[in-house]
Amino acid sequence: MRSTTYFAVASLLGVALLASLILISDHADSSQQASSRRRLQAIVDQYVPALTEAYIRDNQDILGASSAKTTHKPRDGCMIYGAEKLPIHFDLQAYVSELDAYTEKVNSFQKVEDVRSQFNDDYSNREEVCAKVDLFDDNDAMKLKLSTMANSEVIEPLLPPYRHPKYCFTPHMDEITNTDYMIHDFGAMCRKLKKTSKTVLIDMGASVHFHESEGGHNPALFLSSLYEKFGIQFDHIYAYEIVQKDAAEVYKLLPDNMQASYHWINMGVSPEIGSNANPFTMLLNKFDEDDLVVVKLDIDTTNIAIPFVQQIYEDKRLQKLIDHFYFEDDRLFTNGARDFFLALNKDVFDLFYHLRELGVAAHPWI
Repeated sequence: MRSTTYFAVASLLGVALLASLILISDHADSSQQASSRRRLQAIVDQYVPALTEAYIRDNQDILGASSAKTTHKPRDGCMIYGAEKLPIHFDLQAYVSELDAYTEKVNSFQKVEDVRSQFNDDYSNREEVCAKVDLFDDNDAMKLKLSTMANSEVIEPLLPPYRHPKYCFTPHMDEITNTDYMIHDFGAMCRKLKKTSKTVLIDMGASVHFHESEGGHNPALFLSSLYEKFGIQFDHIYAYEIVQKDAAEVYKLLPDNMQASYHWINMGVSPEIGSNANPFTMLLNKFDEDDLVVVKLDIDTTNIAIPFVQQIYEDKRLQKLIDHFYFEDDRLFTNGARDFFLALNKDVFDLFYHLRELGVAAHPWI
């Protein structure tokens, strides 16, 4: 049954690549699997989903995923973890276990100084510097279960319910706001940077308090702290928020190292192309492909948020500029037996999958 997943991936890439895919099997040792995946990535130079993600992509109707075109009752996205007859059941269980090990690596990692400041003028030590922030090696078993961007950067597979899988086993709010399901390939990000690269975070929906009742943090603070830990300190953080807040109070909540880079913009955003209220206008005018650009979009207004995604779909300049995109798609939230559940939704899957195909490392946000 597992072989059907490999053939599903092959349908995207062409019969000529089938031999490479077959090598990535349970019967190959870890070095053979890693070597096969490297050869595959070098051949296709495009987004390669994890085998679990490919199965979800190819079996949306069988799994009962809802969409704007369906009328049946939505299914809970957590169902994939309890369906023992699914051919990806073993892979899902193994991934959950390996995700805990990855989280421990992130938590125990010792902060390093900005990698740009460590590069020699001739970049002769780039690999040495970037290896320090690389949590994966070619023989890492977990890496084989991740999706891979066209630039060879690995990323978490797109799996319902697009939150930490622990939520499916212990459905509490502290799990639905758990961000540890996101995978970041800081080694790959480091290798893209130059000494002159600018690093920027655009935060649309910059609520000052982030799920405060669950003990969470300001989202810009969370992302900034994570990236900084791995040697990427944001030069600029543009924080857009429509709810009026006293700027003095906002800055009191920020750590000292964010004071100079943080720009509090207390206004709503607009997806109108060319508008000064559209952060992409500033992005296109001030930054280029050598820069590292991270965008977070969480404004709880679907008819404003989706046009931003559509703009990325249609503008190749944005596709080349935006490295990581964090987006909470409110179409996941559906009334159910619990207060709500995160639906198995084809439209949401397709949105993130297409962004990744375009070269944007898109992460479902909380």
